[in-house]
Amino acid sequence: MLFIGDDWAEGHHDIELEDEAGRRLARARLPEGLEGITRLHALVAEHAPGSWAELPPDQVAGQVIVGIETDRGPWVTALRAAGYQVFAINPLSAARYRQRHSTSGAKSDAGDAHVLAEIVRLDRDHHRPIAGDSDLADAVKLLARAHQIAVWERTRQVLRVDEHFARHPAADIYLSQPGFGVVLAARTLGEFGDDKDRFATARARKNYSGQSPITRASGKKSVVLARYATNRRLGAALHLQAFAALGASPGARAYYDAIRARNIGHHAALRQLANRFVGILHGCLKTGTLYDENTAWQHHRTDIQPAAA
Repeated sequence: MLFIGDDWAEGHHDIELEDEAGRRLARARLPEGLEGITRLHALVAEHAPGSWAELPPDQVAGQVIVGIETDRGPWVTALRAAGYQVFAINPLSAARYRQRHSTSGAKSDAGDAHVLAEIVRLDRDHHRPIAGDSDLADAVKLLARAHQIAVWERTRQVLRVDEHFARHPAADIYLSQPGFGVVLAARTLGEFGDDKDRFATARARKNYSGQSPITRASGKKSVVLARYATNRRLGAALHLQAFAALGASPGARAYYDAIRARNIGHHAALRQLANRFVGILHGCLKTGTLYDENTAWQHHRTDIQPAAA
C-alpha cells in the first residue's frame, strides 16, 4: 500500500507519500485544481511498487490511502473518483497525534502532511472513510456548495462596490435619482465615467446611453426606431432604474402613464422614461445638485417623444 498525507490550504496541498514501513517516498506542494491532482497521480505512479504493474487500474487505486482534514470539495471528489481510499481526519485528532508523537509539538505544513500519512498508515481503523455517495449525489453536493459560495461572493462583491462607490464625489447625486440603489448607481457611473468633457450636452449623454430614439425620414414618411448599437450594460442599468422609479417618483409614474395612454408598449415607454432620467442626471451632474422631484417633472407633458419601434 501507499499512504498519502494531504495538508490542504486555500490554494495548495502539501503532500507526503509513504510506503507500508513508514519510509518517506516523496514530498511535494501541489496547486489546487487539475494541475495539482494530475501531479499527485504522477507521484503515485512513480512510486508504486513493481508488483502493481500487472494489476488492473482500479485495484492499484484501491491500494492508495489518503488522509486529509476535510470531506468536501472538488479535490476530495477527484481523489475518490480516482478510486483512492480517502479518510477524513478530524483536525483535533491530528493535533493530538502530533503532540503525542512529536518532541516539540510544533506545527508546519510539511509536518502536518507527515502526521496525516502516519495516521492513515497506523491508525486508520479509528477514523472514517469518506462515504461513497453516488456520482449524482456528489454532483448535487458540489453544485449546491458552489451556489452557496457564489451567494457569499456576491454579497462580498456588493460590499466592495458600496465601499468604492461611496468615495466618489458624484455618489450622492447618483443616489438621489429615483430608482437607483447603490449597485445600479455604481453600474451607471462606471459606464458613463466621470470625465467632465465627455458629454458636452444632455443629448450627447442620451445618445451614448442608447435610450434616445433614432428618427429616419424618407420622403413624407418618418420612422422612429430604438438604438441597437449601444452600451448594453449601461442600457440594462437605466432600464432597471426606470422600472424601479415607477414606484418611487410620482412624476416618473405620470410620465410613463401618459406614454402608455398613447398605446405605446411597456418597454418602449420605459426607454422614454430612462431617456428622460438621463437628461435629468446630466443636469444634476453639470450643476452639482441633487435630484428634485418638482424641478424634474414640471414640464414633462411637453417632453413625451414618439414611440421607438
